[in-house]
Amino acid sequence: QILAGRDDGNLILYSQSLDEIRKFSAHDDIVSSISTSPINYSQFASVGWDGCLCVFDWRAVDSNAPIYTAEAHFGIIYDIMYNPDRCDQIATVGKDGFARIWDTRQTGGECSHLFEIGQAATAVSWSSGPAPNVLVGREDGQLQVLDLRQTRSPLLLTPHKGSIRRLCVSEHKEGARLVCTSEDTTVTALDCASVTSSPYPLNFDGTSQTHSSSQGHGPTSCASSETSLAPRHEMYRLSGHTDYVTDAVWISGTSSSGGCRGEDDEAEGEAEGVRVDAALVPICEDFLLTCSWDKTVMKHQVSFNTKE
Repeated sequence: QILAGRDDGNLILYSQSLDEIRKFSAHDDIVSSISTSPINYSQFASVGWDGCLCVFDWRAVDSNAPIYTAEAHFGIIYDIMYNPDRCDQIATVGKDGFARIWDTRQTGGECSHLFEIGQAATAVSWSSGPAPNVLVGREDGQLQVLDLRQTRSPLLLTPHKGSIRRLCVSEHKEGARLVCTSEDTTVTALDCASVTSSPYPLNFDGTSQTHSSSQGHGPTSCASSETSLAPRHEMYRLSGHTDYVTDAVWISGTSSSGGCRGEDDEAEGEAEGVRVDAALVPICEDFLLTCSWDKTVMKHQVSFNTKE
């Protein structure tokens, strides 16, 4: 089954033959992002241009209505992601320049953590581990690593020259990998462990940068200076697309079921800004799929042993 968000604010559950199964009334404007709970598979959450967060559970008595709602941001919310280790914690980022963490067990519509990014925050994901960090992609191409314990200033890297559109974390036998897609038409793959464990932000030449952080009842400030991606963080860079790269997904497996294309093959899309979904792709060896406004979906063999 396929869950899709529409421009009319509704969420639609489709069969694999694209027959409409169920409609969920969610937003008053465009649905911008959807996240499904990795632990409780009956729950999913959505955000939209109306600034609202909605959580659904199709096991609920009135399953077409949200079980949790919040007026989450001032204006457009660009992205949402469940904590991979918890079914009650969600991160959202928006055009208002804030990243917010939500505990859906709490009532009243107040977030549990609030980070001031200082500019539009365009993508969000989580690192893995006992104390996961929140990864935020920014409009200026910077990647921000937020510590929910707020014990250190946010780490800032600059993997891109254009707005980051999607952050994708995947576990591999060599360790967790983070992929960033961007409006600068490139994709970067990073070592997630080195990104989240660095004690301070780095320039490309390895020198440190300083940042200010405020703690207390107000938002944590994430002011930044210009940084570049340190060589030890970047493991792979792709420049095959000719327009905004809008999404990426890791495909992992050992069995071949046919239909797998060669390295860096392209497939025509029918519309700009298409999204890729792992559930719709035959499983082969580990590889990365990306899609772009250039109307192509590309498959990439990514080696993490050496920088390519």
